[in-house]
Amino acid sequence: MVVSPLSNKRGDQYGGDINGRLLLVKKIVKEIKAFANDDFIVSYRMGWNDDLELDVQTAQALELLG
Repeated sequence: MVVSPLSNKRGDQYGGDINGRLLLVKKIVKEIKAFANDDFIVSYRMGWNDDLELDVQTAQALELLG
């Protein structure tokens, strides 16, 4: 799952802004949480961008997923 705008050049719902690039991650986390309880740890290996602020926004969006 590529969240970085440097490599995610998609033109569909899974590309574009940060919300689109995180859409697949959000769907997967939602389904994992539906299957497992809240004690189940979900981790995500975050890549890097050329923009530290974008990295912070991405980390904050991932944190909101629980």
